[in-house]
Formats: sequence, C-alpha cells, structure tokens
Amino acid sequence: MKKSKKFLSAFLAALLVLSAFPATVFTAYAAGVSDLAFALNDDGNGYTVSGCRESATGELIIPSSVGGKPVTGIGYEAFRDCGLLTSVIIPNSVTSIGRYAFFSCTSLASVIIPNSVTSIGDQAFSLCESLASITIPNSVISIDYGAFSSCTSLASIAIPDSVKIIDDSAFHGCTSLASIAIPNSVTSIGGYAFMACTSLASITIPNSVTSIGDYAFRECTSLASIVIPDSVTRIGWYTFMDCTSLASITIPNSVTSIGWHAFKYCASLTSITIPDSVTSIGDEAFFSCTSLTSITIPESVTNIGFDAFSKCNNCTIYGYVGTAAQQYAVENDIPFVLLERVEFVFPTLNASNGLVSGISAGETVAQVLAKSSNDADKLKVFSSNGGQVTDTSARMCTGFVIKLYDVSGTVVDEVTAVVKGDVDGDGSTTAADARLTLRCATSLETFNAAQTAAGAISGGAKPTAADARRILRVATSLESF
Repeated sequence: MKKSKKFLSAFLAALLVLSAFPATVFTAYAAGVSDLAFALNDDGNGYTVSGCRESATGELIIPSSVGGKPVTGIGYEAFRDCGLLTSVIIPNSVTSIGRYAFFSCTSLASVIIPNSVTSIGDQAFSLCESLASITIPNSVISIDYGAFSSCTSLASIAIPDSVKIIDDSAFHGCTSLASIAIPNSVTSIGGYAFMACTSLASITIPNSVTSIGDYAFRECTSLASIVIPDSVTRIGWYTFMDCTSLASITIPNSVTSIGWHAFKYCASLTSITIPDSVTSIGDEAFFSCTSLTSITIPESVTNIGFDAFSKCNNCTIYGYVGTAAQQYAVENDIPFVLLERVEFVFPTLNASNGLVSGISAGETVAQVLAKSSNDADKLKVFSSNGGQVTDTSARMCTGFVIKLYDVSGTVVDEVTAVVKGDVDGDGSTTAADARLTLRCATSLETFNAAQTAAGAISGGAKPTAADARRILRVATSLESF
C-alpha cells in the first residue's frame, strides 16, 4: 500500500513539472515569397530562385521580380525535397529551370511552366511522385537527362514541336504514363528514355527520329506494338528487353544492326522479319522469346551473335542456302526452312532501293498491283500506319508498303510506294504537297525516303523549290506530270 502511494505521488509530481512547459506544436505554413531565397545573377540584372524552406506548404506563386529586378531562373536544387508544396506557378520572366530544381517534391501535383522557359535541366522534376500532368511550352527545345524520371503519377504529357531531343532517362520510371505523342521535330530519343514505363501501351515514333538509345524502352511491359520509322539505322542494346506484351514490331529497311539483348524476354513476340538492310544480329538479341515461332533472316545478315535465339524453343528460322541463318540453325539445332529466292517484278515501274516509283496520283491499289508480274495472291498492301489495305479500289498512296510472300506465307520482299508529287501520303497531288515540298527544300521539314522520291520529281537527291513550284502547277491543273 505504501509503495502504491509513493508511485502515485511521483506520477502526480511529474505531471505538475510537465505542465509548467508549453506543448510543442509543429505547424506547416502556407507557402509565400518569404519562404524563398534569391541570388543575384552574375550580370547583376536579375535574380534566380536559389532555395525554399522545406516547410513551405500548398501553392506557391514565384514573383516575377524582386527589388525591381526580374526573376529569370530557378536554380540548382532550389525546391529540392520541398515535400509539402502542391502547386507552383512560374512567372513568364523565368527562362530556365535548373538541375534538380524540383527534385523529390513528392506532393507537387501541378506546375505551370510559361512560354518564356527554354530549358528544363537534368532531373528537374525527378521523383515528383504526385505530378499527374504537365504541359511543356513551345519554347523548350530539349528535355534533359532524367527531367521527369520516376514521376510515378504522370499519366499524360504534351511534348511541343519545338523539342528536338528527348535525353537519356527523360521519362524513366514514369509507371502511369499510358501513351505519348512524339512530334516530328524530335531527332533523338536517348538511352533509358522510357525505360520501365510499365503502363505505356502505345507510342508513335516519327520519321524525324534518327537514333533510339540503348535501353530506351526496356521493361515497357504494356507495350504491345511499335513501328520503327525508316529514319532509324540501329536498334541498340537492350532497347526492347523485357517488353513482355510486345506482339509485333516493324523493322524498317534502314536498320543495319540489331544490338545485344535488343528483344530479350519479349515473350509475346510470335514472328519477325529481318529486313535486307540488316547485316548483324547481336548476342542474345531474341533470347527467351518463348512465343516466337518464325523468324525470316535475309542473305544480308552475315553475323548472328551468341545465343541470339536461345530459349526460343518453338522457333523455326526461314532463310537461304549457304547463309549465316542456315549455319546458325544447324549449329543450334533449330528447324530451318529453305526459302526460294523471290523478288518483285514490276516491268513498267521502277523498283529499287526498297521503293517502287512511277506511280501516278489517282491510281488505285488494284491498278498498281496489276503492273506486277508476281502472283496476285502473293501480294499484300499495308498503309503507312501498318494496317492492311483490303479495299483494292482505294488510291495507292506514298508510304504504302507492298509485301511479297512466298509459299510458306513468309514475307520475302517489300517495297514502299512512291506516288509522284504525293508527299503527304493521301494519294493525290495538291497545294499541301507543294507547301511540304518547299519546306523540305528549305530544310524546314524532314522527309523519309519515299517522301523524298515523291517530291524530287526532277530526279535529284532532294526536293527543290523548282519541284515545289511544278507540283503546285500540277495541283492547280496548269501542268501535268
């Protein structure tokens, strides 16, 4: 009993001592200018946001000027780890967003970037896990390294046609990004650019893109199909590895090499045709593509790497006698089907370098196919987006692909149609074609091989202003080809 009384007395005494001190309360204050730090620019004519209190909460409006001088930039790590900010409005006085500027702002859901901004630095918005959408203004010309990497809530983004480069890891780990449109201005997609974008189901790569970096689409597990434009010359290392839903891919005649592990573990890929332009297939390029049943390898391939088709247990290789394909099949105990050498025959048209030209605007698919000496049932036509053209009364258009099949149903050759003057691919010659041709002639537009042949009506290597004028005269019925 005495021990109980002593304990109770000690407990009450402790409560009295604690009550003499005020309770500690942690409060997060609404963000304001007072939370910001500014650094005077080297030229003395403006300020850059150099820091922000990590306790700043909610919406923050960055001022356009401080002390009568404009705020022109957001500096290195300025808002790094400001995990309570939910929205930031950037004034149109700002021209640059520095490296790691908003790195790990985990609650940041909205950012307004003005048209004044021309550059977004490395990992500027990396690990902004709540950022669901963002609009990049037309003033930005490149999306730098890791700019939006691991923005796991980012479901959509609009890339303007001012952007020329999507740098390495730009959208790496954006697991909610379901689709993205890449504009015709982009010429390069960097390594790891879309790696582990596990929700990415579709993407259109324009003809302006000339390079796709290593690992660019690795682990895009929802990507079901992709068309690589004929401006790309190389499929790099690990580019589509672990794209487990990838069921079809079109490799253009421009590609000369398929890199190591390029399609490794693409378990949904059922068949693939390697174009005549390819000379080498890297180590483990198609390793463990467990659904792959047929692959056609042309005579042009002289090197097939180690384990290129290992674990493709149901695969049959189609190829020609005395080729690397036959040797690989024999050495690795893979079924091999010998193909007969078949090629297109168009007596009245010019079929060379993967193109068939001499087609007039307005000619139908049936009319063009009738000019081939190949069996009609061995020919199929596909539109520029990859869908088969079954209506043979439709106009033949520049960019349509005519494929020739052998008796086994394997594509043995293909050519892309060139309709004279039809650079926009609608099967007719119009003023729009003339405008596009002039833009190409003045280096404002990039054409693929078929468009170039359609626009260069005088026979040159590239369309000229004179070609554009003649196309316009034809379009307005002042002249005919």
